[in-house]
Amino acid sequence: FAYFSRVVPPDNLQATAMAHVVSALGWTYVHAIAITGSYGERGIDSFRAAAAKVGVCIDGDVHKIN
Repeated sequence: FAYFSRVVPPDNLQATAMAHVVSALGWTYVHAIAITGSYGERGIDSFRAAAAKVGVCIDGDVHKIN
């Protein structure tokens, strides 16, 4: 290809998709793992909100330093 472009969906859409996958698997409690920093913090916040909407409880989260 002479040119290549990649579009990454916003964190909130990725979090919504993950929450729906978790719900479809029948999981009601999960533990989240994220990288330390603003990207990981926003991701966890988005996932927590999306999970609550589909009835999934996040019982804790871990932030891993790169």
